[in-house]
Amino acid sequence: MRSLDVSWRTHVEPRWGSVQVGRVTRRAVQEWPNGLAGEWSPTVTTRAVEVLRGALAVAVEDQHVRTNSAAGVTLPRRGRSRHRYLSRVEVREVAQHVPDRYADLFLLLTHLGLRWDEAAALRVEDIDLVRSRIHVHRTAGLVGSAWVEGTHKTHEKRTVPVPRFLLDRLVRRTEGLAAHDLVFPGPSGFVRPPRKASAQQREEWLQRALREAGLDYLFPHDLRHTAASLAVQSGASVKAVQSMLGHASAAMTLDVYADLFDSDLDDVAARMDEAWAGVGGNSRDSMTPSHRGGMESRRVQYHRTLYGVLACHRVGGWGFKSPILRVCPESGHR
Repeated sequence: MRSLDVSWRTHVEPRWGSVQVGRVTRRAVQEWPNGLAGEWSPTVTTRAVEVLRGALAVAVEDQHVRTNSAAGVTLPRRGRSRHRYLSRVEVREVAQHVPDRYADLFLLLTHLGLRWDEAAALRVEDIDLVRSRIHVHRTAGLVGSAWVEGTHKTHEKRTVPVPRFLLDRLVRRTEGLAAHDLVFPGPSGFVRPPRKASAQQREEWLQRALREAGLDYLFPHDLRHTAASLAVQSGASVKAVQSMLGHASAAMTLDVYADLFDSDLDDVAARMDEAWAGVGGNSRDSMTPSHRGGMESRRVQYHRTLYGVLACHRVGGWGFKSPILRVCPESGHR
């Protein structure tokens, strides 16, 4: 709700607050996000249009206007930014600069992949010491100016495995606490995510720790991406990463973290080679002389064609109309 309120006050009200509802035209609404997109991200632009669309939908229901001028407006595409991950070495380095108060939280975020609001709402009773698991079933979110505990909007629940080194730290951290106490309390209730400080502001703990470790700034949510990366490096399957992060499907996990699974293709090829060699096979030796000769002939033809293209291009002309090697009119190369 707070993001919608901010969107209204920052973007919608300054442009449309003084315009009569009946004078809001489709053309004007379409031009508006195009201007926003030049200064703001696609996400911010889309949210502003959705706020306006919702207000106009109420006007349609109350019969102040016949149609919603914001319906069907073309929105800027949300490009996918490249994820940033910390390596294991970098995680250890940054952890050495994180204040003791936040060290366990930092390690939990970088190894279990909890969202910030999930970690903020974590209570002692959610830690299963016997099975080395954490039960994730509630969140702490900002409503207006106050942080309030709730559940996921989809009522999602999941269980996340905890490595031994982290479980030992959590045991020490929660010693003497009551079952319903917060594991990571803030100064006045729920712990709040650190923000990136401007030049005039004082650095918060995450930004300072990254700087002292010689690393560029990462947002708190990037620590969740790091957890996904470390899990894949440890041999976790797509299904295991999906379960750990609480994604709706393995397809979503692959879509979000496709770059982490690129090396799997190389592994497949390498393992198939190993398996073939294990039964005494050799891809080249298994070919007949005629097959090998045919492949060599096609390889030579390909390289001659490529050379001819380059030669023709060098003199400014292209002499090919089919894959068959032809004479370049301008150069005579064959």
